[in-house]
Amino acid sequence: MKLELSEAQYRALTKLVFLGNWIANSTKLKDEQNLEMEELEQLIYSYSYEFEMNDLIEFDEKFNEYFPTRKFEEQLENFIDDYDNFNFWQELSSRLARRDLINEIGPVSKLTDRHKEREFEIEETYENEFEKNGLKNLVLKEPDKRGKLK
Repeated sequence: MKLELSEAQYRALTKLVFLGNWIANSTKLKDEQNLEMEELEQLIYSYSYEFEMNDLIEFDEKFNEYFPTRKFEEQLENFIDDYDNFNFWQELSSRLARRDLINEIGPVSKLTDRHKEREFEIEETYENEFEKNGLKNLVLKEPDKRGKLK
């Protein structure tokens, strides 16, 4: 298969590859990373010189690998920050809703459709609260002498 890209398309592709590999591997140690993603990233970056993107992708002879430059990473920080911010609020609302649901109904092995509806209602309440007030109204209980929350 031969894929022909304009310079603009190649630049967009390198951004997608960087962001995709970031999601797949940024939280993993080197030996735990998804090799398929790493190899594809290297392949895509290897064409950077054909598109004169030396300011964004550079080859490191010591490691025999291509790396995004700091300039390139800075161009993509907003995407990562937006994703992380969205994910934070989504996960916080979701986990608090699950906790509250279990406190309401007790532990169950499988949630019914009604349980899932209730969990969604609780989650929506948290989402609305966090959208209005952020963390301002979130308070953690202090543990007692035995380490139990009051």
